[in-house]
Amino acid sequence: MKILLYEWSGIMQRDVKAVLRRNGHEVIPFSYESPDWKYDEYMFTNMKQYVERYQVDMILSMLFFPTIADLCHEKGLPYLAWVYDSPFVIHRREALRYEEVYAFVFDRKRTEELRAEGLRVFYRPLAVDTVRLDGMEITGDDCRKWSADASFVGQLYQKEGGEIKNSLERAQYETSLQRIKCVKALNEICNFKLYSGKKGSIPELRDLQMCGSVMYYSEMPKVFRLSKVNLNVTLQTIESGIPLRALDIMGAGGFLITNPQEELLEHFQVGRDFETYESAEELCEKTVWYLNNEDMRAEIARQGHYKVKVLFSYEKQFAEMFAQMGLVF
Repeated sequence: MKILLYEWSGIMQRDVKAVLRRNGHEVIPFSYESPDWKYDEYMFTNMKQYVERYQVDMILSMLFFPTIADLCHEKGLPYLAWVYDSPFVIHRREALRYEEVYAFVFDRKRTEELRAEGLRVFYRPLAVDTVRLDGMEITGDDCRKWSADASFVGQLYQKEGGEIKNSLERAQYETSLQRIKCVKALNEICNFKLYSGKKGSIPELRDLQMCGSVMYYSEMPKVFRLSKVNLNVTLQTIESGIPLRALDIMGAGGFLITNPQEELLEHFQVGRDFETYESAEELCEKTVWYLNNEDMRAEIARQGHYKVKVLFSYEKQFAEMFAQMGLVF
């Protein structure tokens, strides 16, 4: 199948392209950074030329772009939009009603809400490429650079003054409070590293090992593999879904401890595939226990990796999405 892949600065596209090609599909990249999420005439015109020149069978993008939906509606082409963001920001709702559109959202509760509005939204979890991750080489320099008792990779979402203006800012603020509390607690009990763009002027974090941001493909998996304990604190806009970060950690062979998420508990077993906490105090208690019980920690990391490999591979998710669209992967 000839698939036109819209490439922009979003994540997951490198894996998507590799997996599609690995499974026999021809991928035609269309690289462009659109300045207008509602409608982009330049994007529409030039992508249309690609569609006609290469006679593509479908268009695929990470996140949903109304301009692509318009083009697929005009040409009668199926459009697969895989949404990894939460919240799913819809820039033009009528474009999500075209029969050519299949927007897949990883949060089941949010999917149900959008489908109740008559939008072409379908449920599908996210994925990781364990083929790539299993081939990752770890050197001695990597061990010296990335090893830690515990680590956290992600934004702190600290707000620089001013009132909270909307529900997204409220969710980010509440998430920030939880992340700062958990990060501070772990830093007090073990060799902890924080990988984030900045820590700002938060007094509680002045003594942290602040390691800056990491590259998604080349560095982040090494952090997860070489940290004995990997913390996830889910962004509160995610209602029930499994955050990509949790899959990233387990897919890289890391030990995951996270706040509970409904869909995570449906697919993974606590104490066998991963671990959960309900408070900063419980997080610290369990972290200390697992740091002192290496064999159990390693076995849970192994089981979590196996479960991700079986249930959350790109191949499995694409097969399900293509079937939903009446196509064969």
